Amino acid sequence: MINQVILDTGPLLDLLLYRYWRDQGRPIDESRLLCRKQFNVSPEQLSRFLGNCTKLIFVPGVFVEIGRLARDEFRVSARRARETALSLFWRVAIRVLRLMGVDERWARFLLLDGRHVEELGPTDASLIRCAKDASERAAILTHDEPLRGLCHKESVPCMVTS
Repeated sequence: MINQVILDTGPLLDLLLYRYWRDQGRPIDESRLLCRKQFNVSPEQLSRFLGNCTKLIFVPGVFVEIGRLARDEFRVSARRARETALSLFWRVAIRVLRLMGVDERWARFLLLDGRHVEELGPTDASLIRCAKDASERAAILTHDEPLRGLCHKESVPCMVTS
């Protein structure tokens, strides 16, 4: 069993969209989820994997990215009013994250490694900082190969969804 996982935007968005569609009784279009498109991992497999982790951690920047991507998703896909769909998405997201007992970790922007910010941006730099600061070595779960590559160079545990 994996002890702790730090969630990047891609895997967390896939999980939240999957749970949202399932809760709404909508068919799940797996071709729109990166876990399926890029890695041939079903959202059920991703959900089970995360359910087996003892602790899930995220940084606030991940939710800034999820907010932008969710707005884009519902602008394109929702049949009902975009605001209603987005509101329901956030309601499901908050409920799911509370049930999963996720831990939010803050990393002050000015204390991030400037090279990481320049190379990958503040969210990924925050993920690396969080992984380095975690009391028990927590691996980052990502869809992002450049992030995985930098983690490897920095000896930060990181798993790509596949």
